[in-house]
Amino acid sequence: DGQKFTLKLYAKLSDPANSKIEVTSNGRKVLSVTAAQMGDALAKKGVDVKLSKNYKLAYGNELLQAGGARFTAKTLVLLIPFPVQDASSFYLLDSSEIKPAGVSYPDIDAKFGFRIMDGTLDIFSLK
Repeated sequence: DGQKFTLKLYAKLSDPANSKIEVTSNGRKVLSVTAAQMGDALAKKGVDVKLSKNYKLAYGNELLQAGGARFTAKTLVLLIPFPVQDASSFYLLDSSEIKPAGVSYPDIDAKFGFRIMDGTLDIFSLK
């Protein structure tokens, strides 16, 4: 709708979960949260996925910030261990790399494979 927003990230490298995310518009603060609070909010919107650990799954389009913020056509899959322990334990998967034949992500769970067929994500047991 033409409204402009400014996003600022106050990174705390020694404590990423307490890094601060701040969004302003027309000089007014619209949002001010920590990375941990943002992660919790995203996780609550996600779908429950039970592998060897419990996860929340969400997906959406990539946000590109070069030359002005805009969403791209690239779809990303986000797996958040739940309950959230820290911001560094999230997994961000490029959906274009998840082939119909399947792919495994041993760092997430070596017992399961992931595939996308006809636009549907399928998580299956590897035998």
